Amino acid sequence: MKFSFNLVNATDRGGNAVNIETTERYLTVAMVAELMSCSVSTVWRRCADGTLPRPRKFGHSTRWLASEINQYFVTAKTQSIDRR
Repeated sequence: MKFSFNLVNATDRGGNAVNIETTERYLTVAMVAELMSCSVSTVWRRCADGTLPRPRKFGHSTRWLASEINQYFVTAKTQSIDRR
């Protein structure tokens, strides 16, 4: 799922034109589980114990920022290298 926001004619408080374009990818619990090679239950358990970042809620949908999951993998890899 990809959300994109494009504010073309926005202005800041000083009246200067601002063009803000942001795109962030969101992942479902099934996608996170697949990336981690674990079950959906394990994803929820790791969220509960603070190992994984907290997801975002959009109505009845729950999603994780792909950038935060990526950072989780980077941090986990760094920690495993440090333990050697």
